Amino acid sequence: MHESRRRRLLRFQQVFTPPGTPPADTLLIEGAHIAAVGQWKHLCRTESQVEVFDYSDRFAYPGWIDPHAHFFALAARIHQVDLSHASNPEAVTAALRQTHRKPWIHAVGLPASFLADPHGLQQMLDTMFPHQPVAIETFDAHALWLNRAAARASFPGRDLPDVLIFRDRDMESLMERLQQVNELTLSDLQAAARRCLSYGITTVTEAALRRRQLSLLQQCAAPPLGIDLVAAYTPLTTDETLPPPLNTPHLKLHALKLFMDGALTSGGLWNSFTAAGLPSADGPPFPMDFYRQWVQKAARAGWDIWMHAIGDQAVTAAVDLLGPTGSRVRRIEHIQFIKTADIQRLAEHRIIPSVQPYHRLTDAPLLRDAAVPAHIQAYAYGCLYAAAPDLLTIGSDFPIVPPDPLRHLSAAIDPTAEPACRLPDAAAAVTAMTARAARSLGLHDRGALLPGFKADIVIYDRPREAMLNVPEARPAAVWKDGQEVVSAV
Repeated sequence: MHESRRRRLLRFQQVFTPPGTPPADTLLIEGAHIAAVGQWKHLCRTESQVEVFDYSDRFAYPGWIDPHAHFFALAARIHQVDLSHASNPEAVTAALRQTHRKPWIHAVGLPASFLADPHGLQQMLDTMFPHQPVAIETFDAHALWLNRAAARASFPGRDLPDVLIFRDRDMESLMERLQQVNELTLSDLQAAARRCLSYGITTVTEAALRRRQLSLLQQCAAPPLGIDLVAAYTPLTTDETLPPPLNTPHLKLHALKLFMDGALTSGGLWNSFTAAGLPSADGPPFPMDFYRQWVQKAARAGWDIWMHAIGDQAVTAAVDLLGPTGSRVRRIEHIQFIKTADIQRLAEHRIIPSVQPYHRLTDAPLLRDAAVPAHIQAYAYGCLYAAAPDLLTIGSDFPIVPPDPLRHLSAAIDPTAEPACRLPDAAAAVTAMTARAARSLGLHDRGALLPGFKADIVIYDRPREAMLNVPEARPAAVWKDGQEVVSAV
């Protein structure tokens, strides 16, 4: 039988279908899509000459859709040193010494606690690596240390007494150099795709595609990576043109991504207030005309628009820009601080809040001494959901944080968080990373286990509430396009 007509029955203890649909325990798959959803006792009688897969002690969910991730950065991790578990400078240098000698040593994931003594770390790197360039990114990839050898290689002829550099200032040329040193290949992307599938992620985003990565992106179309990839293009100048859109079954490029501010660790957070532990910027990294021109270009081309906005002032500016546009999908990414009045404006303009609840946990040490004004909400996922339950989506922002969707869904319903900072239940969280995540990417053929939808399925050995209480659990099996790609254990 031709693969497109191949029919399979998958039997589960329970299939998690959308609210208002009948209970189900069986999926009928035809080719790459779901043909029917129902009860085993009915479907097994009406279907003959089908393959049967017995998952009757397990639970089926739609494949996870990560609407805000950095897929290329995840692929690059194979070339980089992971310092996320380093607790002191000695542990950092010990990890770096274990690497093979390269033109550069590039490390990532340095805990934010090292920001307290940047000069001490830099002096140790100068001592340990006097001639080999070393570059180390913080856990959120917005601040970077260089030793003197790296500074001389990156900025010849310049005297740099402080070699802690912020991405939101003058780090772009240096990052270009590091990209050239650690040039990605298609096999790196395929390895990253396999890692995503191991977590049950079947559709993922590249949320900050640069022009240098376009040719590599195009290689992902044939053969496909094994997952579906949606990319957002990020320009750096006003004289660039939008690249040709891509619209294949497994690869799409039809979104523009603009950065209105930086991050907590970069001094680039554009807030309307200042407080201890929150170094703030005075404005966006580009002139406002830069954003206006690009929003107009994207709207004329019919592209989706994503706006990175963490500080409350950045969010206000993003809503001002996106509100009048006619783009199909308009999203604001992160929204870690927001004025109460802007929560309602998002709902009125139907602008999607694309949030990453796990950041509330990783940012906690930086916020311990910060006094946020009463009219500004911090990590207000519960408030955003209450204002427009059909809009809010959840992503990870990996590889800044782990790719595992369960960690991010668990953070979204964390019972220790204030009600304003959490979603009401597990069902709301799961929907935010499946059906609503799909719609936020302009995709209407996935995100739910319904007839006609893609047969992207993630299978666990426990029901929804129990699953989110064990955020380190991995799927028992994963299906992509009607094929089992991660085998049952």
